[in-house]
Amino acid sequence: MEAFLFEHKADFTKGEIICLKVLLRFCAKVAGVSNASISTLLKAAAGKWGPVSESTFHRMKRKAVKFGLLSVHATERKDQSQSSNLWVFNRWMDREKERNDIPQTVDEQAQTVWRKEKVVERLTPHKTSNLLKTNQPLKTRSDQSILAHVPEKFAAYAKGLWSDPFIIKESFRIVLLSTKYYFHYTADDREEIGLEALRILFKKIKSGKRINRVFGYYWGIVNRLLDEQHFEWLEGVGSECAGYHQNTVENDKEIVSKAS
Repeated sequence: MEAFLFEHKADFTKGEIICLKVLLRFCAKVAGVSNASISTLLKAAAGKWGPVSESTFHRMKRKAVKFGLLSVHATERKDQSQSSNLWVFNRWMDREKERNDIPQTVDEQAQTVWRKEKVVERLTPHKTSNLLKTNQPLKTRSDQSILAHVPEKFAAYAKGLWSDPFIIKESFRIVLLSTKYYFHYTADDREEIGLEALRILFKKIKSGKRINRVFGYYWGIVNRLLDEQHFEWLEGVGSECAGYHQNTVENDKEIVSKAS
């Protein structure tokens, strides 16, 4: 609508533009289509902008149809009596593009044919070019620099899931952040728990599970494994303490019996 008024606003009077805007407002239910009656449209225009005559509305209709913005379809009721018209706004930019694409003169037609027949030069490197050969080592070196602080075993397994080195680096960073305060953990311990989490993630993906946030899911797996190890350690410590307590009680009993 804005594009149409930018070009043809001078061809309409103020009242005709009001009628056009009112008609456009009644296209809310279906975009670009309205079946409002003329009396309804004029009443709406009078309530918002002031009274507009029916002749002004019909002048707007004829101009909009002439310029290709509007199509008017007559409708009938079941008893074949005339009902309100169906107003359909055409796509102005598409019509303008079609009109501009049609060659107007003989020279323009010849130029159009020449553009269609013109052979576009290949954008891919020719077989004699060594660009592909030189780019491959550069890519390998860049991958190695990105994965410089990632254990080789972890990176090799992660490449089965992701080909992007940045994703592999970020996945191992999750392991480092999760074990940040595990001061007793060695580098091998961190690598092992990261690999175990990758194996679980790979099985979930292979089984068809839909994972929206892979990093968040992987973070959860790593922390669950850490919690399991922590609880196992607590159980071991608890059993050792229980055994120590039992031995202490038995020793105390022996001492008491000897003393008596």
